[in-house]
Amino acid sequence: MHILKRALARCLIAGFRVMACLPLRAARAVGTVIGALTWKLKTRSARITAINVDACFPHLSPAQRETLCRRSLIETGRLVGEMGFAWYGKPEAFARRVRIIEGAELLVRSAETGLLALMPHFGNWEILAYVFRKSRVTGLYAPPRIPGLDAETIRGRGRWGATMVPADLSGLREVKRTLKEGGLVGILPDQTPPPEAGVRAPIFGRQAITMTLVHRLLDEETRAILATAQRTRHGFDVRMSLLDDRIRDPDVVVSATAMNAAIEAAVAHEPAQYQWEYNRFRFALRRKDEDGDHKAL
Repeated sequence: MHILKRALARCLIAGFRVMACLPLRAARAVGTVIGALTWKLKTRSARITAINVDACFPHLSPAQRETLCRRSLIETGRLVGEMGFAWYGKPEAFARRVRIIEGAELLVRSAETGLLALMPHFGNWEILAYVFRKSRVTGLYAPPRIPGLDAETIRGRGRWGATMVPADLSGLREVKRTLKEGGLVGILPDQTPPPEAGVRAPIFGRQAITMTLVHRLLDEETRAILATAQRTRHGFDVRMSLLDDRIRDPDVVVSATAMNAAIEAAVAHEPAQYQWEYNRFRFALRRKDEDGDHKAL
């Protein structure tokens, strides 16, 4: 099994490199086929997407929710198609395709002010490494499930100068050092932590286990922003916004709720580009409660 996974990793890397040779539009077209098949074949990703969309958008009709599910999986397929561009694309291609339409001024700061950038699973967050390239960047890194992708993932995410550190105590020390020295730290804030490292906080009308790491990292000198790279016809539109002061509230639940509200507002720009197949609510959705809600994931 281990040998098969390594062979799969080599095939994926080769596929990403081939996709990097295609125009972005063609690479996205390949991704569209991948996403459409993911929905058509009723894969695990399709089933989880349907459960999450049904739970978070009860006001939509069944037909509207089904359309959102299909579009969401297509957008995820396009994300896969864009990996070649994200990891191997030429700098001049990024200059043409990536534009900051909101919040560019937030990247201008003093050398003593650390910046915590929250990047939810929306659009293509890999593109943000290019946007942050003029800062000293540290990102937490969790090894991929497929052995053999580790080195390539670190290389791809670090191509613009970011340092990837493991999501352990040594990595957390490096993250804190980066913030203290005025650098930028990137975190995916909607990952599901173990129960002891999170609290229940609402998002999309549902309670979800939400990480407390962001709350622990913030101090008086550190600013926190939310950054997204939305997929558009021409390439990617980057939006950055300063997070509400409630994220600094001493009450960790208030802080987590403010963070989730910012994520929800960002996703509202184009809900289909959020990764609904991510098992975000697996600790929150209960088996047939009094409201007739969905089974646990």
